[in-house]
Amino acid sequence: MGDLKDSEDERYQQTFRTTSKLDKWTMSNLTQDSSNRLICHLFLSIFVVLWFHVILSTELRFVNRLGYSVLMKSKYQNILYVEGLSNELTGQNVSLEEIFQRLHPNCLDTIHFIPRNLRKVHNLEVKLNKLQNSKEQIIFEIFLEKYFKRVSIHRHLIANHKKYFLSRLKNHLLFQYKKLVFLSQFRIAYYWAKIGLHWEKSNMFSLYYPKVKLNKETSLERKYRILDKKIRKEKLIKFRINSLKLDPDIKSSPAAHRSPVTDIHMDKVFITFKSTLLSSIIGELLSYKLSTQNLKVIIGPNVKDIIWRNILDSSPFWKSVKYFSANILRIFVIIGWILPVAFLGLISQIPNISSLIPFGKIIHFESPFIREVAKNLIPIVTLIIIIEIVPYFFRWLSYLRGLKTGAQIEADVQNWYFVFVFIHLFLVVTISSGFSIIIERLLNNPVSIPALLANDLPKCANFFCSFVLIRGMAYAGGNLLRIKELLFELFYYKWKKCSPHVQFRRLSTSLFFQLGSIYPIFSVLGCIGIIYSVVAPIILLLCCISFSMVFFSFSYLFKYQYNRENYSETFGKLYIQALMQLYAGIYFMEFCLLGLFTLFDQYTLSSIMCVTFILTVIAHSRISKQIRSKPQRIPTLEYLSNLTPETKDQHYRESYNFDDIFSIRRDFDKIWLPRDKLGISEEEQSFLEKSYHLDFDLNMYSMDLFGDCHLDNGHLL
Repeated sequence: MGDLKDSEDERYQQTFRTTSKLDKWTMSNLTQDSSNRLICHLFLSIFVVLWFHVILSTELRFVNRLGYSVLMKSKYQNILYVEGLSNELTGQNVSLEEIFQRLHPNCLDTIHFIPRNLRKVHNLEVKLNKLQNSKEQIIFEIFLEKYFKRVSIHRHLIANHKKYFLSRLKNHLLFQYKKLVFLSQFRIAYYWAKIGLHWEKSNMFSLYYPKVKLNKETSLERKYRILDKKIRKEKLIKFRINSLKLDPDIKSSPAAHRSPVTDIHMDKVFITFKSTLLSSIIGELLSYKLSTQNLKVIIGPNVKDIIWRNILDSSPFWKSVKYFSANILRIFVIIGWILPVAFLGLISQIPNISSLIPFGKIIHFESPFIREVAKNLIPIVTLIIIIEIVPYFFRWLSYLRGLKTGAQIEADVQNWYFVFVFIHLFLVVTISSGFSIIIERLLNNPVSIPALLANDLPKCANFFCSFVLIRGMAYAGGNLLRIKELLFELFYYKWKKCSPHVQFRRLSTSLFFQLGSIYPIFSVLGCIGIIYSVVAPIILLLCCISFSMVFFSFSYLFKYQYNRENYSETFGKLYIQALMQLYAGIYFMEFCLLGLFTLFDQYTLSSIMCVTFILTVIAHSRISKQIRSKPQRIPTLEYLSNLTPETKDQHYRESYNFDDIFSIRRDFDKIWLPRDKLGISEEEQSFLEKSYHLDFDLNMYSMDLFGDCHLDNGHLL
């Protein structure tokens, strides 16, 4: 029995001394006889730390130079949002204009305090936007009704469009199909409304009975009646909006008053300066008072990026409740996601688990292909899906915290999502991947804990090598193919009834980037690459390949598809934050190597690594302090000295009136109608302009005899 036990131990140890695949590239498959190779770990780690700081300093200088030039040319950068000025004005007994005149003479352009009834105006403007969309949709339906009735007379034009019989048959069937589709989806609603059911009181008894009443109006008459009703409602809403905005108490600026806080205005103000540079300087000066005064300052907020619901929220109690609730829910999300992520790490070790537990044969697959897929591909794909869901929760919780702009939400999501991804993608997966190996080695050889930590735990580098490569390929492929947009287009928007104007606006704005949830993914992948750059150097090559594919996909999108303004622009703040988050990988690499050197009794190497760690902490603290203390929006003297007279004029920006800042109404007054060869659009335009004084645009797109809409190429630029 003793010989049998010894032979089993020898066979078991021989199994774990054997390496395969990516393990052959792992430098941590060390024994006591090859401990001198640890010096390579030390020199390589020091080189990684030095090279990281060189790249970091270079990128920070580049972002600062680029950020100044982009910031000075951007819109709304001469606007300042300030909240909490009442205590400041009451204490000094001065007006708001006098305060800014002390800072810089003749620097103000306009001052707009937020009216307390602005929420009512916004609710009315939301209804007005919906009415404008539905009004254009009804007019388009009227045009289609007339078009397909009249174009059937000219069917011979379509039939003779081609010489061959099959082509004529194809064109005829295609036309009939489009006619059926267009008219049927509108006729269904018409016939449903044609039969009216109402309750009528009986003459003999005090009872009500249902009575069916047929509506004798035609489909076009019904559409014109609905259009007339919507236009009347639209005029009423416009009148209510204008009456609220034209209130002299609302439009007048209380800047000359000693106390701007009244029953009409809130203690929140938008200040427009005559220069972008003055706005940035004064905004930075006011921001430094945050520690002593109850001031909240936002420099250069894009009015299209403002979350008005949070700005108009004036209840301190509910704001505090939502703030603390959001933080607690975030902690619950981070903790609650540990179980599914840890389970995926265990799945990646199915071969090891099946040899440990009694019912392991149930999860042991005979097919090598299925076994490899279950071990490598399924955990990675499932982990990607689980991690991609979390940013939606964090973005909603950031909104719940009361953040006032989309840029602030993106920065907040980046911080929390990085913590989440680093914990679950690296720490939990690392621990759970080595869990089966830990149990197995401890059961067979309890005294092998040092060798276990030094040799076996880094074997989860196999998983991360696969994950880094597959994640990069999946992200690059998703950017190029845009699978999500394609699925929505095929299965949702294709069957949704909407006008070509709405379709064009949706397609032109469908591509957007939420950088707050993009940067953390690649920051964590960068941390993993830094950590395993010493343990498994092959991961550096895989990171380069993965990041190159992602960079190519984003370059393609920005060059050929992305043409919209980024309302949540931070001018490099998110990128700087992502670079600083890479320090987590540096620290973790140093801790792992410190433990590795200690386990092999290399105390000299451990001392050197301790010194390296201390120097890294000092460098990190100095760089962080410099970033926090340096005003992010004030250009350097070197940048200002290189400005030409033409570029200096760009710092003086246009003025913004009340509607430019506070209105959320779309510039959507012109109604799109397609040009057609039958002259139906001109007839409809003439009739509606005389009847309702509507404004039309017939130069945006056209409709051919097949019923296809064609957008003019000039409007795609």
